[in-house]
Amino acid sequence: MKLNKLFLTFVIVVFCVIFLLIIDFQVIEDLIIPDICAFHYGKQTSMLFDLFYGFPAAEGGHPSPTVFHFFFTIFIGGTFGFFVSKIILRKNDETIF
Repeated sequence: MKLNKLFLTFVIVVFCVIFLLIIDFQVIEDLIIPDICAFHYGKQTSMLFDLFYGFPAAEGGHPSPTVFHFFFTIFIGGTFGFFVSKIILRKNDETIF
């Protein structure tokens, strides 16, 4: 029984991490950066924006997510998945007993 709970927690955490990465890079990024070429003409960015997005030469000066952004998104998704799994497991324990 303990192994089933651990496996379910792992599956839910991985699902939430993948879901949040997809939402972040497909939806939220497009809302934050509607025109990636606007940064060619000296558009000013805040320090918070620079923390999550960089302007590497390999991308032609377009903003791209930093490593911190990637790990932060994984951390938030994993934490959310962990709490969701705890809620699901708590509800299952109440219905079984």
